[in-house]
Amino acid sequence: MQRRKYLDAPKGMRPEAKRKMVQVITAALNKAFPIPDVRIFIREYTAAEVSQDGRLDTDGVKPSFSMSVPRLARLDAKRELVKSINTAIAESCDGLADAADISWSSSRKKPLRISAGAAGCSRIGRKWCRR
Repeated sequence: MQRRKYLDAPKGMRPEAKRKMVQVITAALNKAFPIPDVRIFIREYTAAEVSQDGRLDTDGVKPSFSMSVPRLARLDAKRELVKSINTAIAESCDGLADAADISWSSSRKKPLRISAGAAGCSRIGRKWCRR
């Protein structure tokens, strides 16, 4: 199952900073959720391309990270994941934006159960497809 993550960030992150950031984020996600195929889509914007509260933001684009992942049962695991990702984003956006103010969006995915045969595949709690 692939897990897509989106980072909206200020334009101008250095390639080596991006490389380090995605490595740290991927390692943190793999530690919390041992599911392969982590994809992080980085979307960069200038201040002229982002509005907040009806005005174009002249202070720069504040980083925003969104992910859709299974629920973590342990609170300490959640804290460690958020701290690792926040630190990686803040370091890569240093000098470009207020990296201390990172916006988060997270939705929980239900676990995927795939069954072969006549029943086809199903998502826990509802049918996903039928043969």
